[in-house]
Amino acid sequence: TVVRKMFMKIIEWHVGVKTNFSVNFGKSGKNLKQLVDAEFYQKILATYPDANPENIWQALFLMIDIFAELAEETAQELGFEYNKKESLKVTNYLQTLKNDCT
Repeated sequence: TVVRKMFMKIIEWHVGVKTNFSVNFGKSGKNLKQLVDAEFYQKILATYPDANPENIWQALFLMIDIFAELAEETAQELGFEYNKKESLKVTNYLQTLKNDCT
C-alpha cells in the first residue's frame, strides 16, 4: 500500500504541475481518468496485476518506470533535483530480488 500511495501522489503532483494546481484530483484519484490522456490511463491500469507472480513483477517495474519519469519531470518543473542514482539503486535492488525469487 505504501508503494501505491506514493505512486498516486506523484501522478497527482504531475497533474497539478500541468494544470497549475487548478483541478481536483479527487479522493484516491477519483478524477484521474478525466485528468490524463487515455494511453497514460491504460499504463496506470497495467500497474494493477493479477495474482500471477510474473505479472506482479512486471506491474511493479512498470510502476517504477512511470514514477521515475513523472518524478523527474515534476521535480524539474518545481525547481527540485531528482536523484536518478538513488532511483537506479532501488530498481537494481528490486531486480536482484526478482532474480533471487525466480
